[in-house]
Amino acid sequence: MMIKKKLKIIVYLCAILVAISSIAVIYSFRHMERKLEERRDIHSVVRGIFDLNILSAEYLLYHEKRPLEQWNHRQEGLDQKYLG
Repeated sequence: MMIKKKLKIIVYLCAILVAISSIAVIYSFRHMERKLEERRDIHSVVRGIFDLNILSAEYLLYHEKRPLEQWNHRQEGLDQKYLG
């Protein structure tokens, strides 16, 4: 085989490897974006539940109207966001 032909084969193989690597990187970034979005949703749910817990404790301690209204508002927000 001639050197020129070997060099062409090497260049084509390198180009193919670059293309495959690029596809893998793009796929990885898209997968990571989906996982980050899932993490944001989970964090939002946890934060909402944490807020409800604090408001429940405050209501049980002081029996005021404000924490009860906030609890109901926060609960409605969570229901709308995650239950449709």
